[in-house]
Amino acid sequence: MARTATATELAQAQGRPIGFADVPEDLRPSRWRGFMPAVPADVTGHRERTYAAWRLRSDAYCAWLAAHDLVNKLGQPAIGWDSTTFARWEDRQ
Repeated sequence: MARTATATELAQAQGRPIGFADVPEDLRPSRWRGFMPAVPADVTGHRERTYAAWRLRSDAYCAWLAAHDLVNKLGQPAIGWDSTTFARWEDRQ
């Protein structure tokens, strides 16, 4: 689900509404492992490191959403842009 894009977003997205395909691939839900090197060394244990990498990816995704005006006033993803919906979209690709 996409919202109506701003004029800048339309120009960036080549005249079409912005969608999940426009999100950088390294921010896709399945790419959380790419954030493992950024997990601080003091985070030990497989489960803790996995969660920390997942959280870093989620924070980076939320920052991307904010840069594209796709968050609500609390800084949460706008309706239809949450990670669960994004993961479902990615699974269908």
